[in-house]
Amino acid sequence: MVEHVITSVLHSKSEDAMRRSREVANNRIQPDELIHKTFRRFSGGAEKIEHEFYRIGDYFDRIEVACDPQVDPLSITLVFHVRKDADPYWRDIVVAVLRSISEETGASIRSVSPSS
Repeated sequence: MVEHVITSVLHSKSEDAMRRSREVANNRIQPDELIHKTFRRFSGGAEKIEHEFYRIGDYFDRIEVACDPQVDPLSITLVFHVRKDADPYWRDIVVAVLRSISEETGASIRSVSPSS
């Protein structure tokens, strides 16, 4: 089975905002952190709302947060190491983690790319 490693760069508007993004990211990537998703389904003409929770540690061996002030003092890099047995839904979890950090801190998602 192929090992998947995904790298993402988040950019902030100031050094204070970058520090806040790093702090939030470190909280969001803990193995026991839960991602909450709400689904609206329709059955027999009636809407049904379902809530599902996804545990970070079920999808990733680890997620690293790094910054290199010499390269870009306003950016942080997240490196997602996908578990070999992870459900294909791991891609959606990457997006959910990045969006949650971006929405809370105002950081922009600069890139998301596979690493070799």
